[in-house]
Amino acid sequence: MLFNHFKKFLTVLVLVRVVIIVHMSLGGEISKLMGRFEEQQTNLKFLVKSGLTPAKSFRALKHIFGDSTMSLSSVQKWHKKFKQRLQAVADQPRPGRPKSGHSEDNIILVRALVDQDRRKTVRKIAEESALGVSTVFRILRHDLQMRLVNAKFVPRLLSDEQKLFRKCLCEENLFRFLDEENFMARIVTGDETWVSVFEPETKIESRQWQEKGEQRPQKAMKSRSRKKSMLTVFFDIDGIVLIQFTRPPHTIDSDSYCATLSLLKERIRKKRPHLWTNPETKFLLHHDNAPAHTATRTLAKIGQWGMEMVPHPPPLQARSGAL
Repeated sequence: MLFNHFKKFLTVLVLVRVVIIVHMSLGGEISKLMGRFEEQQTNLKFLVKSGLTPAKSFRALKHIFGDSTMSLSSVQKWHKKFKQRLQAVADQPRPGRPKSGHSEDNIILVRALVDQDRRKTVRKIAEESALGVSTVFRILRHDLQMRLVNAKFVPRLLSDEQKLFRKCLCEENLFRFLDEENFMARIVTGDETWVSVFEPETKIESRQWQEKGEQRPQKAMKSRSRKKSMLTVFFDIDGIVLIQFTRPPHTIDSDSYCATLSLLKERIRKKRPHLWTNPETKFLLHHDNAPAHTATRTLAKIGQWGMEMVPHPPPLQARSGAL
């Protein structure tokens, strides 16, 4: 089936190429032939006024022009027109839309329709502009240099104020990084995520070496557990400082997070004493703006313990039209 379609495609391609070659080679001859037809129509107009019938006029033209004479039906058609006192020998303009709608006015019209709604289809633009679909497509692609693209998905659409606020926070942290020698080494970052209680071993993790001829090892397919726990982890530039699991039905609230921060304080005293004893190199707490992190009780405990925080952008509100 696929081979037959490909064969038909090649046949059509060859025919199109032949037509183009013939048209290029015979273009001059066709122009000359059209000039001969107008000359015959001029002579036919004289014969009609002389009172000759269509048959006698055709024989007279045949005697003069030979094989290039127009057909008898064409002679009869023009004989009737000249009888009705037609003066012009060329074809009159026909009513209706021209063969080609490619013009400067139509390009401006298509541009205006696209600017009204960038999601309009080619067929819709063709209906509103009374142009052909192929003409609209050619104007869009070749004259306006436009193409139809899909929207790019992004996590959030930020307003100008949100972008400016994030820029200020980034500049503040950048200045501290440039001015303070151990700024990055002092940051302790914390975050939470849901993890499955049981994670099956993957095929890559179960790879092993075997000798030639040995049977390939097998393992049963297993799915990850539906039960999940909330994993809280704190880490710095040297590695993990604290890991804590919160199993359902318990959740992370201000009370549990304050207890976690208290445990973090003790872990830093033991694992990172230089981040606790020296006021100049005391650790900087960095976490997001989750409700448990920004609660009044949590902020009070952080201030009570003398912890300094790295500023973090506020949470984003859903905007209308967000992807």
